[in-house]
Amino acid sequence: MARPDMPGRGMMGWGHERWGRGGPGAQGNWGDMHRFALVLGGVVAWMLGGFVVFKVAGALRIDWIGKGVLNAAAAIWLFSLWPLGGRRS
Repeated sequence: MARPDMPGRGMMGWGHERWGRGGPGAQGNWGDMHRFALVLGGVVAWMLGGFVVFKVAGALRIDWIGKGVLNAAAAIWLFSLWPLGGRRS
């Protein structure tokens, strides 16, 4: 049975290969902010997808609270890694 998260991983891998590592569309100008935006978009999509699954599955209130707390902690940690000053590598 195919895992439901595989298409998302495949698309992110393809996008990173095409634009992130010097593929035909990269032109060698991807920096830290581009990589950070790619990771941030993936993390936010998975966070929101989790809430959709909770809604469909009818999760308990404590599950919603735990998910909210863990998502907030992950978001704070991720934003603490924000590349400072918009520097490029």
